[in-house]
Amino acid sequence: MILVSMFAFIVARSVVEKIIEQSGRNKRDNGFEQLKADAVGQHPDAPVSEAIRQESVESATKKLNVETDAQKRAQSAAAMFWGFLFVNTRERAEFCREQGVDIQPFVSAFEQAHANQIAKAKSILARTATDEEKLYTEIEPLLRKAVVQDMNDIATAKKISLKSACQFISNNALALAGDMHISKVQPTVYNALMSGN
Repeated sequence: MILVSMFAFIVARSVVEKIIEQSGRNKRDNGFEQLKADAVGQHPDAPVSEAIRQESVESATKKLNVETDAQKRAQSAAAMFWGFLFVNTRERAEFCREQGVDIQPFVSAFEQAHANQIAKAKSILARTATDEEKLYTEIEPLLRKAVVQDMNDIATAKKISLKSACQFISNNALALAGDMHISKVQPTVYNALMSGN
């Protein structure tokens, strides 16, 4: 049901790598637009967020499968996971709060389901001299675009309002958090993250 979660993988990986390399914001913004254009071009019959999801899964898998340096592979996986986490626990929550819906049941269920992965990603991020808040601040504008697209696609697909789409997420918190576990939606990222040191 939640389409954009995979998009966050590719956005976060790119942004974290740019932060670590101290690149500029324009490259990140252009990267989003390029990813969106590529995704729609490759998957023209899919809703935009589903096209982005498909393109992101392919790109993330390819990136991790070709990386031979174990430390870089773990950093890329952690970066992808941070985007996945932020989009679902912060940005989606903020968007739904703006719609008048508190999705804290979903946020709590999501964080609880990913407790081990959060701990692992924190450990990996700590070695890059970048903290969570700095990372979130850097990628928030891109995650906002992703959440807006995703929530609009959910509302359109279900023929409901944005507020009702948020309420659906809150009402189905446990089931959605379980269905969206990283080990299910992106096993390559999960394996790289959890086997990283």
